[in-house]
Amino acid sequence: MSSELEQVQAGIASLEAQRPILGDATVELALAPLRQREKELAASPPRKRLVSVLFLDIVGSTAMSAELEPEDVHEVMDSALRRFSAVIMALAGSVLQYAGDSVLAAFGVDVTREDDAERAVRAGLDLLTEAQSHAEQVARTHHRHDLGFQVRVGIHTGHVLLGGGVDAESSIRGFTVNIAARMEQTATPGSLRISHDTWRHVRGIFEVEAQPPLRVKGHSEPLRTYFVLKAKPRSFRVPTRGIDGLETPLIGRSHELDMLLSILEDSRQKGQLAAVTVLGEAGLGKSRLLHELQSRLDRTAQSTWLFLGRAQPSSIGQPYGLLRDLLAWRLQIPDSEPGETARQRLVDGLAPLFTEKGLLQAELLGQLVGMDFSESPRLAPFLKDPRLLRDRAFLAFRNYVGALAASDGSPVVMLLDDLQWTDDASLDWLRDLLQSTDSSLALVMAGRPEFQDRDASFRDVLAKHPILNLSALAGPERAALTQAMLGRLGAIPSGLQDLIERQA
Repeated sequence: MSSELEQVQAGIASLEAQRPILGDATVELALAPLRQREKELAASPPRKRLVSVLFLDIVGSTAMSAELEPEDVHEVMDSALRRFSAVIMALAGSVLQYAGDSVLAAFGVDVTREDDAERAVRAGLDLLTEAQSHAEQVARTHHRHDLGFQVRVGIHTGHVLLGGGVDAESSIRGFTVNIAARMEQTATPGSLRISHDTWRHVRGIFEVEAQPPLRVKGHSEPLRTYFVLKAKPRSFRVPTRGIDGLETPLIGRSHELDMLLSILEDSRQKGQLAAVTVLGEAGLGKSRLLHELQSRLDRTAQSTWLFLGRAQPSSIGQPYGLLRDLLAWRLQIPDSEPGETARQRLVDGLAPLFTEKGLLQAELLGQLVGMDFSESPRLAPFLKDPRLLRDRAFLAFRNYVGALAASDGSPVVMLLDDLQWTDDASLDWLRDLLQSTDSSLALVMAGRPEFQDRDASFRDVLAKHPILNLSALAGPERAALTQAMLGRLGAIPSGLQDLIERQA
């Protein structure tokens, strides 16, 4: 038996053959519903994806309609939705539907990224800020401060079906969508509510406030949810894997840890650069190894100037994103910091360390990483020559490292993680640091194997320093790690204990 699509196509062909008899007008009229059905059936089948769904609803639009002229309400709402869409798309989200004064968006629709949930939550916070800015603008324009323009936002992470149906391009279906809508509907005006499933992907990155269990129609158990208050200051290691609240001991990596500690000690004693690259596939413990190294440094009596930086999947297209992350961590500049405040923090943290032209060197670095010091008259000659600005900013960073090391004799330790996502401009900075630094700097770079293969010249630079390749743990080590994790949870059932011993 032929498929429905084949039957529809056969019907279309049959009608086309009747054009000389029935005439074009009659045939076109008869073909219209058949062609629409053919389009629906020929559309790509729905695909299952893990996404973070975001709902936004404008609060107070009904009251606004009673206070403003219809054309003014139309402009206020349309401009708001345009601004909100720009915020979502700036973080690589997809706007799927507009429904009156609401927006439905999702992160992970076209390309799945490891930080989809994080970008969704950052977008949610940015939407609240954008709504506040828009409300203030509306109040100034219409000389009304009682319009009550606010938004509420909800986010849930889960599997959905994308595509298929009449509106295939923006079709999204599944219970995940219902839960995300419930997150938005129960958020208070001016707030962002996320589900526990979203929180699991972003824990440690945002400051949240747990809410009472929430009933959702169609879900047997009440849901754990959170109000997101703000992004936390930059943190080097976010415990996004494993069991909540469970920290396991470092097992099977003592040799690698000793090697890293030895390289750091070598840099301190010789007062010069010592660098090492740690390579390994996802899940082999690169981040955990760097975390343990940081813990050892925190416990030692020897003081250090510590720098922490991590590349993000979303920053691979942001020039000097890794360098900016490094400076922001060292100077504790949150992502949410207003531009003027962030620039002042950078200048206050850098300029006093330089013996001469401290303001210029701080501004060069700030301009390079995108903090916009273009209004400074000191930068005028450099803004005309991007290559000169880059070279002088690289020199300023090396001078900064040297000034820290010289200030009290403590070595500078720089731990960089997830470098497979490093942007190309930051690779240039790393290359310069490795080739030109003569200060007491211990540099540990961790990433997946593809990091060293970004370009041949950079691979040659890395090859001049030790490279530590992590391999999977052996059977006994895996068993010991499993036992350590389960031991923290309580008594291990005898059957499971037998399985662990067989694994060894």
